[in-house]
Amino acid sequence: MSQAELYQWCDEIRKHLPELKKWQALGLALFSMGIVLAERCTLSKVAEKLMWRGKADSIERQFQRLLANPRLEVTGLFSAWTHWISSSMASEEITLLVDETKLGKHLGVMVVGVAYRSCCIPLAWRCYHFDAYPVEGQVGLIQALLSQVKAGLTAQHQVKVEVDRGIGTSPLLVKAIQALEFDFLFRVQGTTRFKSKQGKEYPLRQLVKMGEHWTGSGYVFKKHGWLQVHVYVYWELGYPDLWCLISNRDDLHGRDYAIRYW
Repeated sequence: MSQAELYQWCDEIRKHLPELKKWQALGLALFSMGIVLAERCTLSKVAEKLMWRGKADSIERQFQRLLANPRLEVTGLFSAWTHWISSSMASEEITLLVDETKLGKHLGVMVVGVAYRSCCIPLAWRCYHFDAYPVEGQVGLIQALLSQVKAGLTAQHQVKVEVDRGIGTSPLLVKAIQALEFDFLFRVQGTTRFKSKQGKEYPLRQLVKMGEHWTGSGYVFKKHGWLQVHVYVYWELGYPDLWCLISNRDDLHGRDYAIRYW
């Protein structure tokens, strides 16, 4: 790694993220190059791979200052970052993965990322204290992140949003995704009520036995006036639980949701 490569990468970052000041772009260039070399993001390990720039402990403190600097407003870069990533992808079909992670009892993170080559590239996120959930609630938080991502996409992108059952069993989130004009593929709880077009009602999990799958159209979320969806239920042999999936599309398959497990 050389100074010339560092400054070349810095120029590339400034081209795609013009909101960054030069010193911010240079710090981000150095940090991201170090992450690639270290194959992890632990500051001390990253700094060790960049000792051609100075002592490891000095570089680590530099990164600490960069990450703690309030003038580096990350959320303002989400749309530009999304545009950079999406414009580099060959396909106009985009699968967005929404997931929440709790790190111990001190930090929660909600992330919207794009599925790409058996991994997930984060596009927008929000961190919050474990005991202080954002006042807008889960649906409002996800909708805000997805709106920032949408601003970085083009009209040609066909977007599908996937969430797990801890988040997806939510008629309000379904409506929020539809308001953004995105497609959705949500896993929901097996106890979610389903009403067929003939008027019969069942919990989704009763539509199959182990080794079976079922696909059809109908309605879910009785307490919210029944929302019309396409339903995909899969219970493969040897698995202790099943997938109950709902979507606004009738051309999907269980393997489309399996992308979440990349």
